[in-house]
Amino acid sequence: MERKGSGFEKNISGYEFQANYSEDKKPLFRSDRHQFTVIMPNLNYGVKNIDITDVKSDVNLKEKIKAAINDDPKITQRALVGKIGVSFRQIQQNMSEMVSSGEIIRIGSNRSGHWEVLK
Repeated sequence: MERKGSGFEKNISGYEFQANYSEDKKPLFRSDRHQFTVIMPNLNYGVKNIDITDVKSDVNLKEKIKAAINDDPKITQRALVGKIGVSFRQIQQNMSEMVSSGEIIRIGSNRSGHWEVLK
């Protein structure tokens, strides 16, 4: 059985690595006898001129992923979120495409293995 609230840590760690995150937009927690609530403010509210050029460019993102792997072959996808500044899902999708096209490969297990750049 899953522990209640165990998914909050994953959600919040990804939230804190977003481009517009600041301490004043930190998630708030409330609970009572019946429920547990997390309030996560909209990070883009009131922000003008959001720069999405890096997010839209998959080629640029893939080059950043390769550079990060070359720096640290044992880097995790969660760590790439913080290092590159895109969503966890974007990292997953791009790395999956890169594995399929033979650009990168995973050597060993998910827990103790490492990444290698092939192209």
